[in-house]
Amino acid sequence: MLSATLAKKNGAIAAYNAAGSLRKSGALDDALALYNKGIELNPMNCSNYEGVARSLEAKGSINEAVAAYLTASIKGGEEGKDDKKQSRRKKAETIVGKLFVSKEYDKAI
Repeated sequence: MLSATLAKKNGAIAAYNAAGSLRKSGALDDALALYNKGIELNPMNCSNYEGVARSLEAKGSINEAVAAYLTASIKGGEEGKDDKKQSRRKKAETIVGKLFVSKEYDKAI
């Protein structure tokens, strides 16, 4: 049982690292698939949720990215990582704030 739990946690970390490389190279759909696999393996690993948010933001899916950053914030809190909880919430707020400043209200709703 312990080895299965460890394998899932390690798999989630491996998925995060591989997805990050894909995201940085512009393979956003492939990155999203790996981040989601990481979430499936370990739903408590908040980093994969942030990876989903970053990938969605890069694709221009702003509303979905904001929702994903907020989910990452919640998961960070559940993990006891208040710094991650706060930074991911701040990222969501910043995106929405920039939309209001640029008067792109339809995108901010």
